[in-house]
Amino acid sequence: SSTKDRNRKPRRGGRSKKAFDVTKFKRYRVSSGMTQKQMAVKVGVSHVSVSRWESGEDQPHPKRYAKIARLLKVAPLDLTRIIEDEPPPAVHG
Repeated sequence: SSTKDRNRKPRRGGRSKKAFDVTKFKRYRVSSGMTQKQMAVKVGVSHVSVSRWESGEDQPHPKRYAKIARLLKVAPLDLTRIIEDEPPPAVHG
């Protein structure tokens, strides 16, 4: 596909999206040996933010994914999961 196609925003309805995966994040952080506080310092956020990411109360800004992934030695996409959009409503006619 062309660059133009890759830069196009996905259309609504029936498409999948990526969301931050709290379970993977916590598993990667723990297996790296890093505490929440250590992760927070290296990412530039408070340890409360990291705690909220792991509990699912909040998620990091997507701009931070690359830095978090680099610290955990994983690809940024490894920090995400696929969520399906609701299919578009059926048209009855």
